[in-house]
Amino acid sequence: MARTLEFATYPKVSKQEEGPINVLLSCAGRHVELVRMFQDALAGRGQVVALDQDKPALALAVADRPVVSPAIDSSEYPRWMIHTCAENNIRLALSLVEADTQKLESVRADLLAIGCRLIGTPPATLHLMNDKLEVQGFLDRLGISYPNTTTLRSIANGAAVVGSSFVVKQRRGRGSQGMLNFSTMKDVRRFARTVPNQDAWIVQERLLGQEFGVDVINDLDGCYAGSFQRRKIRMHAGETQVATTSQETVLSELAVVLAGATGHQGCLDVDVILVEGKPFVIDLNPRFGGGYPFSHAAGANLPALLVAWSSGEPIEDAWLQCKPGITSVRTSVVQTLGPM
Repeated sequence: MARTLEFATYPKVSKQEEGPINVLLSCAGRHVELVRMFQDALAGRGQVVALDQDKPALALAVADRPVVSPAIDSSEYPRWMIHTCAENNIRLALSLVEADTQKLESVRADLLAIGCRLIGTPPATLHLMNDKLEVQGFLDRLGISYPNTTTLRSIANGAAVVGSSFVVKQRRGRGSQGMLNFSTMKDVRRFARTVPNQDAWIVQERLLGQEFGVDVINDLDGCYAGSFQRRKIRMHAGETQVATTSQETVLSELAVVLAGATGHQGCLDVDVILVEGKPFVIDLNPRFGGGYPFSHAAGANLPALLVAWSSGEPIEDAWLQCKPGITSVRTSVVQTLGPM
């Protein structure tokens, strides 16, 4: 049965009262670059508060206010978050982990009551995107291609996936964690016999083509505002190390369709493979993805957009522009944390 997504009705943004525009990034983890981008966007008008349950999380080292949070699955977490946003005068909050966004959506009205705008995603969309098998049906109804996919249990029971090689990964996993490649269906079935929870894994046709990352940008009403795209040049452990910004018409058209179908706010991070010019969506993540900094380096400025949208301020068209043909490389730095 086709799933009908019920989008949230987001309250309209009016010009906010004078005062600091403090931004909260939850589950900040290793997103050092993103903390600094929001600091630049605020330009001294407020502070970036970074939360993570891991005290030595990298992003906490560069935030204006680092805060160690409870685990997001703890019963105290939602009320703790409301208190933290009130205590820190947060005007804009977003998470970098989908499970956390789901928790925050449950207290969206409470956050708004204390003057905090949540950049989130309708719960139905979050639920669907957390299940790679459901994503297949969702994209099929939109006329968007997705690799041939089934559960590991189906394979163990005699089903097969059409293809010359195969990928096995967690049905609800993040990134490339636990992903395995197999050259034959016989090897997949042999692996299936070693897995106790076969329904928690999926098997996909392994596609060969050029991989892209696409940032689909919606405004705070959940309406399409623009998109940024990049061709992935070098990957390591599922993370893009080198990328070149691009402007493929077929990917721009894909972004428009996805924006209208998901109703998210802010960024939808999409992994796509072009096979002989035809786009196949590999993954959908309603959050800032690890590849966004490559778009930012080429002129895009989503942090500035979100700050302006949440405060009812005018935006600059340049923030929605990403110059194509710009190649960037991800680098690492050492940050001193001090006594712990």
